[in-house]
Amino acid sequence: MTGAVVVAARRSAVVPRGGGFAGLDIHQLAAPVIAALLRDAGLAPGDVDELILANALGGGGNPARVAALAAGLPVAGLTLDRQCCGGMDAALLAEALIRAGRAQLVIAGGAESYSRRPLRLRTDPAGGPAEPYDQPPFTPWPERDPDMAEAAETVARLMRITRTDQDAWTIASHARALAAAPRMAQEITAIAGVAADPYARRLTPALCARAKALSGSVTAANTAVAADGAGFCLLVSDAVARRLATPRLRILVGATLGADPELPGLAPVPAIRAVLAAAGLTANELHSMLA
Repeated sequence: MTGAVVVAARRSAVVPRGGGFAGLDIHQLAAPVIAALLRDAGLAPGDVDELILANALGGGGNPARVAALAAGLPVAGLTLDRQCCGGMDAALLAEALIRAGRAQLVIAGGAESYSRRPLRLRTDPAGGPAEPYDQPPFTPWPERDPDMAEAAETVARLMRITRTDQDAWTIASHARALAAAPRMAQEITAIAGVAADPYARRLTPALCARAKALSGSVTAANTAVAADGAGFCLLVSDAVARRLATPRLRILVGATLGADPELPGLAPVPAIRAVLAAAGLTANELHSMLA
């Protein structure tokens, strides 16, 4: 068995749907990021053993294989769909392959095109017209399969997070993103002339107050935006890492758990607790290490 370390990471800008990436397919977002990743590490496409790509909105098939071909990688490619957690699970799967000795160098991450997502139709077994739908079901129980904005509002009510709290956090988050733009430019690969995150903006309480309500306290200002983009990291074995003059970040432990489908915003909590327990750390100890 061997350990696995991250030796490079790259991403595209995150562009709201209908923006600068509106005409690009998944592989057109992924391939330039993969190429930049390999340049950073001083490696060639032929050095790669596998590409693991997470995708939730595509039309099926194996987008990882299409992206691999576009990037010149001699691999079969593996696509996984774990919805919002897909990119992190891609990294954990890459780590497992390397640790088991099945691969030495794996590119893992995800690519998503909200702008180019396919139209979906569910056939009627009675022969009636097909029924359009925007996303596949997350549960077998329709009454427990809420819209994401509704689910966020449920969490806000449960945790007593007011709209004022959400707006204040959003304003601070966008301010931090703008302040970090020079540093983030080092990780962003320019695609179609877009080299920075266009969604980060100077929000104010007045602007947030005018935002359209999506569900209760959740608004168009304080929620996540539907967007297009790609991001990947390069994981290698210890043996390969020793040959590369790049920074290293070791993956120590990970956890993937199922949680209440009606409260997806709280799903990370038990997973974080499981990771901390496996690492023998408390939340306070981790905070002290990062401070």
